[in-house]
Amino acid sequence: IADHNMAAVEFGPREKMTLDVELLQVLTAGDKVRMEEILSRQEHGAGQIDGQVAVNVHGAAPGRFLLGVASNGNTALHLVASRGHAELATLLCERAPSLAATRNKCLDTPLHCAARFGHADVAAVLLRGMRAGGAEEESALRARNQSGATALYEAVRHGRAGVVDLLMTEVPDLASVDGDEGVSPLYLAASTDSVQMVRALLRPSQSGTPSPASFSGPEGRTALHAAAASSKGRTEKVY
Repeated sequence: IADHNMAAVEFGPREKMTLDVELLQVLTAGDKVRMEEILSRQEHGAGQIDGQVAVNVHGAAPGRFLLGVASNGNTALHLVASRGHAELATLLCERAPSLAATRNKCLDTPLHCAARFGHADVAAVLLRGMRAGGAEEESALRARNQSGATALYEAVRHGRAGVVDLLMTEVPDLASVDGDEGVSPLYLAASTDSVQMVRALLRPSQSGTPSPASFSGPEGRTALHAAAASSKGRTEKVY
């Protein structure tokens, strides 16, 4: 399975493109104006990127130069998702929609990155882009990374309540997917004593359907065990 997932970062049968220096700088800085300039140069046949002339080959896929990766397998969309650049995320989803389903070397999708760093606005952009794509992009919503975590699990683990709320509104079934060792997002939230995230994970859908959240924890324990242990710890601190 891991080999199949890693194939997502390969572009072409034997080719792996590398993100050039200028593009990396633009993505890191979140410079939309410079990004649009680079795209314009590419679309008009040739562009100066990192001191070299990049020529558009007739018939080449638009925006193909955006499909490169950094040394850790991060794509342009991983980079802007990690840094919270929502405008660039929107632009990249429009120009290179396949990036939404691409994994890095840790099997993170861009949605994992946005969730980990708490960028709910970027996560919302990625959700729209993934749903507008094909089956691969849609299935990437539920992808698990190398540590077995979904984007929702990453958001809970790092205390990103805004992203948890967004994902439970848009993709509530992620709450039913356990991480490694059978630890559910709800168990994790309860064990960290995050009332806000527990409420978001247990909230019924807008149609009134009960939350699909799993209560599972390690070694047969449940989220209720975690909540009780957390409550006991608070009481002991008080006294």
